[in-house]
Amino acid sequence: MRALSSAVARGEGFQAVADAVAVVEYLREPTCVYDIQVETDRNFFAGGYLVHNCLIIDDPVKNADEALSETYRQRHWDWYASTARTRLEPGGVVLMIMTRWNQDDLAGRVLARAKADPRAEQWEEVRLPALAEPTIEKPDALGRLPGEALWPWRYDREALLSIKASTTEHWWNALFQQRPTPPGGSIAKGVWFPIVGALPAGYPIRRCRFWVCAGTEAKRGEDPDWTCGARVAQIGPFYYIEDIIRVRLSAGDVDTLIKQTAALDGPTCLVREEQEPGSSGLAVIAARRLGLAGYDYRGVPSHGAKESRWSPMLVQAEVGNVRILVPAAGREDWVPAFFAEVNDAPYGAHDDQLDAVSGAFNAVALSTIIHSATW
Repeated sequence: MRALSSAVARGEGFQAVADAVAVVEYLREPTCVYDIQVETDRNFFAGGYLVHNCLIIDDPVKNADEALSETYRQRHWDWYASTARTRLEPGGVVLMIMTRWNQDDLAGRVLARAKADPRAEQWEEVRLPALAEPTIEKPDALGRLPGEALWPWRYDREALLSIKASTTEHWWNALFQQRPTPPGGSIAKGVWFPIVGALPAGYPIRRCRFWVCAGTEAKRGEDPDWTCGARVAQIGPFYYIEDIIRVRLSAGDVDTLIKQTAALDGPTCLVREEQEPGSSGLAVIAARRLGLAGYDYRGVPSHGAKESRWSPMLVQAEVGNVRILVPAAGREDWVPAFFAEVNDAPYGAHDDQLDAVSGAFNAVALSTIIHSATW
């Protein structure tokens, strides 16, 4: 074989220069080969393949099993961060086209990083819901009025409303509206938890602080779980969420925080902690017990799905029996954060507060120790 000549082939709107053999392929018919180069992040198709400096990711999530699996979501993220993204040349762009199955899917993660860190890659999000929604953050991408169908020649408004009535709120919002967090919650709603100014006086009370130590120290551009300690009081048929501590600290700082909080809550307040499986979980509980001498402290192993552990508390919340005590001055931030987590459950990025509140609720609801109402 010999190198191609530097003959210039001219066509409409482009100029291609062939100057060297890059690939040798035996063909039955004579054919022309061009080495086409385009500027910056422009692209072209050759033989059905997109060529040049653009990464297109099309529907990385196959089904609901993958969408609801933390393992699969982490696998998608690892693939993007370690394999796909590293192949992009300087000045290139990434185009991600996907159904928003889950708030923590690949699109959700890159958007969360962009929001958390201005130095991270910033994205332009184009959302095309099946039925146009009232303008909340920005106008409809196609300029539709609320309620107009996306593709009325295929699925008109009535057809989409029929689909909506035939499926669950979560899957409608995720698959059709491209908004995986359903407004008002899927299994719980923040409005179920009324806020009260004070506890009723003169009644026996049970109280528990429950810790979920899933958090790690915060790092720029990441959104790790939280360490949460919720204190719940039971007075008669009512349950009061008195306080939630929500932090991201090292293991040593968490240990110190639990001891300090136990001292502030007092020895009559039960102290419970979610016990991780295996010998490491047993070791943590044993070590913590030594540092909490004088307090009723125990580890509580987790069994079954989270939703089943939340269920006893949510059943009472739905009928108005779980209430929030007005926080002390300077401690108000946990209330809106708790409401947001409740409204997102069970598909939100975090559920540590729900775990802690339901753990404390279950502890006092099953407790047989009654303490004085004075505190």
